[in-house]
Amino acid sequence: HSNYVLSVAWNHDGSRIASASADKTVRIWDPSDPQHPLLLQGHSSAVNSVAWNHDGSRIASASRDGTVRIWDAAGTCLAVLAPAPAGWAAYRPSDGRYRCGGDVGGRVYHAAGLCRFELGELDPLLPGLRLRDDEAWLEPGELRAKG
Repeated sequence: HSNYVLSVAWNHDGSRIASASADKTVRIWDPSDPQHPLLLQGHSSAVNSVAWNHDGSRIASASRDGTVRIWDAAGTCLAVLAPAPAGWAAYRPSDGRYRCGGDVGGRVYHAAGLCRFELGELDPLLPGLRLRDDEAWLEPGELRAKG
């Protein structure tokens, strides 16, 4: 990292370490090859915290930019979550589809980094962009650990 490390977490079996830094990045370290960590970029401010899921297939990173990013263990950002005082917004970088709940107060813009549109304003122009409430957040293949 090129700045302070703010959080470190081992995966479930102790084979990899994730570190979060003030340099706006997350790095995944293999202790057997410490010279070549996997670099995860996407946050626009310091990354305060990092955590692995129970089986080591996903990593969550929380940043001072107000977002939480969900990554697969290979370094692909699967989802960006942006909390708001009375709601939340989330989008998938893979296809740009999003979901939100409550009063998002412009958080869709913040999460996706796009010009601001009111909630639902793009629905007639881009059918299917917004995920239905009954639609799975991640694709079925993304829920399984990649081998």
